[in-house]
Amino acid sequence: MKKITYLCIVFFFMEITVAFAQEPSSSNTIDRLEDKIAFTISPNPAKERLNIELNPKIRSARLQVFDVLGKRIVNKQISDINSNVNVSNWNNGIYIVRIISGDTSETKRFVKQ
Repeated sequence: MKKITYLCIVFFFMEITVAFAQEPSSSNTIDRLEDKIAFTISPNPAKERLNIELNPKIRSARLQVFDVLGKRIVNKQISDINSNVNVSNWNNGIYIVRIISGDTSETKRFVKQ
């Protein structure tokens, strides 16, 4: 069990490191923060469906979902502002949701009940 916890910590640490390692550009910092917010997820925790709402500025993105062991569960292209994923048959636990659009990615986690 400690090995799994360690892997999760490393995964989250790598995400945080990548997010803060980028040099600020000359553009307005507030504009950059708004662009970084690529999506919202609800409900969290989810039982049957996970709703994903993209930032309207995002035209197309890749949706990836991973379990805590790093196994990719979902990998698909989405272009609608509102999408959803059926999670009713998934095991209960924590999952990682990543949206990739161009050279920007954002990662969030959700709980499947």
